[in-house]
Amino acid sequence: MIEARVHLPTEPGFRRWRHLMALAEVLTEANAEWYGGELDKYDALLAQGYSVPKPACCLSCVEPRIKYIPPPTGDKQNCQNWWSAPQVLQRGRANCLDAAAYDAGAARVEGKTASVLIEPVGDPVVQGDPYSTLDFHAVAIIDGVRVDSSKKLTQGGACNCG
Repeated sequence: MIEARVHLPTEPGFRRWRHLMALAEVLTEANAEWYGGELDKYDALLAQGYSVPKPACCLSCVEPRIKYIPPPTGDKQNCQNWWSAPQVLQRGRANCLDAAAYDAGAARVEGKTASVLIEPVGDPVVQGDPYSTLDFHAVAIIDGVRVDSSKKLTQGGACNCG
């Protein structure tokens, strides 16, 4: 495992949003590779006759439940951690980006077209530039459908992704 820290020098706006989207893609792809490896282990154990649970296809079907922890708001989010799938499972908590990247990564392995979309929330800092907001909310886009992964965590209920 490697811990990577990135300090983005860009001001609030479209360019910074693009940079955040690129980082979200890196996390999503890393999660897809991890989830694919977990499915390979699962298949190998089944082939050997073991009865093992299938890896969770989304965070809302993980037991015990993963807790949603919202990130800080506005200018308090100068430093955020985005956690990969195995760390989310180990920690038992996720923010909206962690949850969206888990769900999108797992969906990719299941053969679906999936990515993370970081949506601007709140008032823009630069008038007329909706991407200059200080707050964002991450969702998964799976086969063209917007999936609010963190909302699924807070509302509970059964997994509906498989």
